[in-house]
Amino acid sequence: MPSSLLLLPDLDATHRSSMEMYLSDIEGPLSQLGVQSSVARPKLPVSAPSVQRYRARYFGYQSLVKSHDGPLLVTDHSAGHLCWLLRKKPVFAICHDIADLRFSSLSMIQQRLWESRVKGLKHASKIFAISENTARDLHELLSIPREKVILNFYGRDESFEPLFDSVQIKAALFPGIACPLILHVGTNILRKNIKTLLDALIIIKSQGLDFRFIKVGSSLREMTELADQVRMLEPNLIEMGFREKRELVKIYNSCDCFCFPSTYEGFGRPILEAQACGLPCVLADSSCLREVGGDGALYHEPMNSNQLAAHITEILKNHTLSESLTIKGLANVKRFSWTQHAKTIAEHCFPE
Repeated sequence: MPSSLLLLPDLDATHRSSMEMYLSDIEGPLSQLGVQSSVARPKLPVSAPSVQRYRARYFGYQSLVKSHDGPLLVTDHSAGHLCWLLRKKPVFAICHDIADLRFSSLSMIQQRLWESRVKGLKHASKIFAISENTARDLHELLSIPREKVILNFYGRDESFEPLFDSVQIKAALFPGIACPLILHVGTNILRKNIKTLLDALIIIKSQGLDFRFIKVGSSLREMTELADQVRMLEPNLIEMGFREKRELVKIYNSCDCFCFPSTYEGFGRPILEAQACGLPCVLADSSCLREVGGDGALYHEPMNSNQLAAHITEILKNHTLSESLTIKGLANVKRFSWTQHAKTIAEHCFPE
């Protein structure tokens, strides 16, 4: 039985940290299962013109897979066209989300090209969907038969864990701040629903509760459409930009409540990161968030800032609830394993 799997990321994977992260997440677990994996994609300068990029994307992979006699795994749905181009070989694919079919942030031309590539997933032998919500989207939006889609959750990064010296870490990261810390990690694209979160924080502030809002990721101060809300929260806002994993673990451990109000996610890695660090979570009841967060979170209607504010306040004021969510969250993350994720891939790519 062959045990060599060729991983095929999209041409742009080098510019998408989440896709690069996925490759590093699965290579080790695959190796532990006896599956040798290697990454193949055309070499291309970052500043390559569009014609050169088009040629590489549609004609550059064939020579890379020609001598490979095992199965191929397209690791990014944005390279779904490879399932059709390379269909003479056994081709499998990972679908992380097809959010742009619901909430597109692309130009019309980019959207058309992206859709044409994603539709190539129909030619895959099997598609691994990282959530049931994504599996439903593949069926509803691309008419892919449900039996062709394999549910395969992400694993958890075991670097994220409770730290015994979290009190000292908080004092070092946020000196002189004794009030509760409310955290969000991620970008500010529309489906992240940041406006609803800011509105909820303004409600909490108006009720007299002192807090600091810790924002990791994209800057809120660059969002002109959120300028009024940011101005109202300015004294309570601490922006930390993008942080390396080691620092991020410390930030999670320093905070008192994690909020993730996204209206759509393919999975939502920060949920597991927060829960693994013992942080109580408030999540939007949307897309796959309840699948991931389980009973280790409170859920709010996605656009309901009053309900979100009430849940945050309840966690900050009710120690029993906060402790209960911490315990449930730590138990919940144990459901997710990169070893199991890799095993599911191996079982389908190398059937006995």
